Amino acid sequence: RIDGRGALPSGGIETRPSRPDGGAMTTFPVHTIDSAPDGAADALKGIESRVGFVPNLAAAMAGSPVLVTAFGDMQPTLGRTTLTGLEREVVALTLSHANTAEYPLAAHGRFAVMHGGSAELVDAVCAGSTLPDARLDALATFTRVLIQTRGHVPAPAMDSFLAAGYTAEQVLEVVAQLGYTTMANLAANIALPPVDEAFRRTS
Repeated sequence: RIDGRGALPSGGIETRPSRPDGGAMTTFPVHTIDSAPDGAADALKGIESRVGFVPNLAAAMAGSPVLVTAFGDMQPTLGRTTLTGLEREVVALTLSHANTAEYPLAAHGRFAVMHGGSAELVDAVCAGSTLPDARLDALATFTRVLIQTRGHVPAPAMDSFLAAGYTAEQVLEVVAQLGYTTMANLAANIALPPVDEAFRRTS
């Protein structure tokens, strides 16, 4: 059951403890461009060119050339949406919070700040609280409803989202961002890569 803000149930999800040594499981090694399997190195190079380094999550995804290539290919595609960079990060943070995905929460929190979001806004998204910006709050609320209802969004929730100034096209763009972030969330929760220093909060 969801409340009026699309709040997700707080129970029922048990997270695995972090690795004591912060290292990668042997099953899912954190690759370098040189150690990546055939077909994965080019994807890592593309991600490096956009981010400035190879994030540990992408490096762990490289164990599957198909996964890391799909992940990398979606990055420039999502950049062509009509959603702003900050709006995409709000969607990503909302899903990462729902999936208790530690690494993506850290990464998307940093990207949100890079796109102009405040630390207070990031904290509010991660807590499922009301956002200080009404339009972004409508986006986070709609995203929670979309996740919880598995796409069977009630008409009042859809109407509220559109009334906030979003379009039908942007509804589908939220779906695209959720698809991308779902890949990241599931891979992160399976492989448990250590959070990169660049994504860690300094205060």
